[in-house]
Amino acid sequence: MTNILPHIRRFALLWSCLLLLAGLVPPVFAAEVTVELVAEQGRQPLVGKLQRYYDASNERSFDEIVQLARDGKFSSIDRNDGLGYVPGTIWLRFSVERAPDVPSSWWLEVRRPALDEVDLFLHGPDGWRRIEQGDNRPWAGREVRNRNSVFVLDLAPGVSEYFVRIHTTSSSAARLTLWQPAAFASYAALDMVLVSGFATAIVVIILINLLMAAYLRERLYLIYSLNLLVFAGMMFLVEGLLHFVAMPAEPLRVEAWVSLFHPLVMLTIAFLFREIVALWESAPTIDRIYLPSVLLICGLGLLAVPLGFSDSLKPWLWKLFLVEVAINIGLATWLSIRGNRGARFYLLAFGALLLGGVFSILGNLGWLPDPALGPVMPLIGSLLHMVLMQMTVNDRVLTAKRAYDLAREQALAAEKRATEGLNREVAQRTQALETALASEHRVAEQQSLFVRLISHEFRTPLAIIDASARSISMLPTLPDEAASRCGNIRQATRRLGEMLEKCVADSRLDTDLPLEREPVAVTDLVASLRGQLLLEGVEREVLFHCPAPETVVFGDPVLLQILFGNLLSNALKYSPEESVVSVDFLHESNVLRVIVSDRGCGIPATELPHVFDKFMRGSNSAPNTGLGLGLPLTRRIAELHEGSVQIDSEPGKGTRVIVLLPIA
Repeated sequence: MTNILPHIRRFALLWSCLLLLAGLVPPVFAAEVTVELVAEQGRQPLVGKLQRYYDASNERSFDEIVQLARDGKFSSIDRNDGLGYVPGTIWLRFSVERAPDVPSSWWLEVRRPALDEVDLFLHGPDGWRRIEQGDNRPWAGREVRNRNSVFVLDLAPGVSEYFVRIHTTSSSAARLTLWQPAAFASYAALDMVLVSGFATAIVVIILINLLMAAYLRERLYLIYSLNLLVFAGMMFLVEGLLHFVAMPAEPLRVEAWVSLFHPLVMLTIAFLFREIVALWESAPTIDRIYLPSVLLICGLGLLAVPLGFSDSLKPWLWKLFLVEVAINIGLATWLSIRGNRGARFYLLAFGALLLGGVFSILGNLGWLPDPALGPVMPLIGSLLHMVLMQMTVNDRVLTAKRAYDLAREQALAAEKRATEGLNREVAQRTQALETALASEHRVAEQQSLFVRLISHEFRTPLAIIDASARSISMLPTLPDEAASRCGNIRQATRRLGEMLEKCVADSRLDTDLPLEREPVAVTDLVASLRGQLLLEGVEREVLFHCPAPETVVFGDPVLLQILFGNLLSNALKYSPEESVVSVDFLHESNVLRVIVSDRGCGIPATELPHVFDKFMRGSNSAPNTGLGLGLPLTRRIAELHEGSVQIDSEPGKGTRVIVLLPIA
């Protein structure tokens, strides 16, 4: 790409010189020349054969125009007529000389479909006759069906004089050509093929870019599609294609639509230029001025149509459009020198477009030969421009895609490294966790072994102490004070034994040892616990309510005995001696409901959510009455049997403990 930089500089210098010459060289005027028709020449351009008169008032009658021609008021011009945007009427005059051996049938083509009124005045046996055409008149009914104004001439031998009147709100540039019918038919077919091919190319390129925009999510394709769509809409209107094909019976009258499309073309070209060269990155200061200026100008151009001054603003919009193109070319040249790849492609693409436009301008001025393809040279330049612009868009997107792929590869590599590091860290932490769990498991086993050992070693001494205290208390001559002390010894021994049993059970449950399940008659189990309490000297009334038949639960009898022993012990311990403790057995479907109720001090509402926490002791419980393991152990045993424990309590009224166990 660096080798192309000198060619770009020479290219810019060449166009600068051509535009300078266009502004400095004055038009050359010549005397009136009669067009001599040649039979072998099917096409005769009228460049250099025309005379012109400009009626600024639009009030001259045709008779006055003829008299002005006789008085020599018409100016001879040696180029295709074009006064730009003028409010007046342009009159053109030319003479044709036909030899006897030259065919008499010729057609006059006045090129540019967007000319509002094109009238031909020709002299006949009955005087001057007027034929009206132009885009403000329908195409239907014309002798020659073409998007331009085409008049059929029947030339008499000798010299014939013709006047052409042109009045339009668009550019007054017109190209007049005499054709033999066969030559015109061939040219019209070629012209239609080129125009149709151009239209088809635009449609295909638009569809391709829209698909690419949807597939790649790339904004540049969408902007280029909008640019082509606006450009194609304006071309179809200005060239008369839409009305010629779809509405031949209607006049063209596209001035308002062209005035709307004009600023849209400028706007899409500006956005396309910004996107290709990434102006916001390559020249942010210029971009902050460039974009608001284009938006302001295009906004005024769009408002001109509903406000009614589009005709006066239109010439200025064309000039501003040329300024915009010149600015874009200048910025692209500057950015290409600085190494902007997109700017270099942009120069090549718009260089082709300018080549076709300059060729057309030089042909209109008469500075270049007027070949048959002269009118379609801008079309060829536009096609070449679209091809190069598509290459520019593709290069811009491919560059972005390569950068994206590189960034993606780097991100994947970074992610792979991070994943490998994370896997190593996870493996290390997993190993450390497994080591810690194994250590904790060993500590738990040692703790459980220690608790079982202590329990086993304490059971025998406690049994001996309890038996000795019981034997002493049964002596008939024992003093009352000694009997009371023996009772205290037995009560302390029993409490210590219960604590050891709870510790052993809690340790067993923490080690997740399997349950030793067997059928258990719950009613008999609770009754045996009541009998055991009586043997231990607990003289309290316990009421049993068992309306249903004996219910059997499939569970661990040792753990179930601890469960209901805790509940009975708590109910008796935390209720007055004169109160009654009740145990209700309810058989509901496949569930056994056991309710242990007392009329004791109850549990405060703030402590109810925590009663199943280990080592939790109520604030209203007496000191030295337990370790806080009973209820947590009770719930754990119930859950191991697929059951549950619920507590309802109200301070001062008592507590209800509800145990739900599935029936075998």
